Amino acid sequence: FEGCSKAYSRLENLKTHLRSHTGEKPYVCEHEGCNKAFSNASDRAKHQNRTHSNEKPYVCKIPGCTKRYTDPSSLRKHVKTVHGPDAHVTKKQRNDVHPRPPPLKENGDNEASAKQSAKICEESPEANSTTRSMEDCLQVKTIKTENSV
Repeated sequence: FEGCSKAYSRLENLKTHLRSHTGEKPYVCEHEGCNKAFSNASDRAKHQNRTHSNEKPYVCKIPGCTKRYTDPSSLRKHVKTVHGPDAHVTKKQRNDVHPRPPPLKENGDNEASAKQSAKICEESPEANSTTRSMEDCLQVKTIKTENSV
């Protein structure tokens, strides 16, 4: 299309992009009574899962709040409007701070696991080479130890 310089290595991706110019939407929702159509199968699948299922995988993590949502944008809107704009942390902001500790387990093993992880990292010469390596080590080791109960 004139004025479009997009390039794709996979033909399927090019075809999907071309639909943004043509307006073609060949992927129709399969839910009875819903005729919503999409330019790619992935968007149709997201729509079907979020709109036509009872699953609400996006959970508000503010202490005491039990709200759940079918899509991330609804959760973001909830957090900003109900808990205030300062409660909403973007991925970019999260990358500016230290990684969050793993969620607490009911049996209280987290502190011991985290200390053991830090000890393993401190004993590793490659982990001491840079601050970033140490953070990576702590993050990976903590995740590994949390799952090995």
